[in-house]
Amino acid sequence: MNAPRCWALVPAAGSGSRLGGERPKQYVEIAGKPLIAHTLHSLTEVGSILGIAVGLASDDRWWHENIVASDRILGAYVGGVSRAETVLRGLEYLETHVHTEDWVLVHDAARPCIRASDIKRLISERGDGSSGALLADDEEITSPRRFSNNISVF
Repeated sequence: MNAPRCWALVPAAGSGSRLGGERPKQYVEIAGKPLIAHTLHSLTEVGSILGIAVGLASDDRWWHENIVASDRILGAYVGGVSRAETVLRGLEYLETHVHTEDWVLVHDAARPCIRASDIKRLISERGDGSSGALLADDEEITSPRRFSNNISVF
């Protein structure tokens, strides 16, 4: 089984209103870096991810292109009012790069604990003919499972 060409979308258009504070959650610092930097770093550690697009709020004033130095960060686009709309706009943003058989991985900017090793495992253990996969950490999910709609959970 050949590994698919992979791209990543990082929704980061949320306002962080539930958290409160002066900046959105994705820019809160942990261990000296904003959450989004941890997330982007993990994604750039996965060699099979060819490019990463970041969906931002139209009034975002904290993002700067060099938040993580990587030539695989393609850039930022204006997200939507919901996560779903931000992902849709990201797919449109990637349209000139992505082929029909490619995979697009979606991971929220404010979820920094993703490990590159888990992403690599998700990509390598996907089933032939999979139309998608979910990376889950749940005590009830102890082995890969296949659902009827061709989506695998690891």
